Amino acid sequence: MQDIERLCERIVIIDLGKIIFDGTLTDLTKKYVKNKKVEIVLSAKNKINCSLVHRYGHVISCEPGKALFEVPREKVAETTSQLIKDFDILDLEISEMPIEEIIADIFKENKDKAK
Repeated sequence: MQDIERLCERIVIIDLGKIIFDGTLTDLTKKYVKNKKVEIVLSAKNKINCSLVHRYGHVISCEPGKALFEVPREKVAETTSQLIKDFDILDLEISEMPIEEIIADIFKENKDKAK
């Protein structure tokens, strides 16, 4: 699927003979993905209190030296700024949902609507 992301300017998704999306990958992501993933890795002297990290977003995983959150798109800058203030961060990664997950969710949503 990374080939699609690199090569395609336009994506058309067809389900049961009906076009359900026609546009750019950026537009697809904006329309169907409400959150981004934010992962932090801390320096050895810092530990995360996993019971308190929910304030930064929906916690996907948490262990003493790192955490992975889902954060609403519009709050990513604010959340990462707060994380940087609160922790000694070695690495911070912000990522989108993979295209294959986006497309799978779209088909699932359409299937659920058809019921």
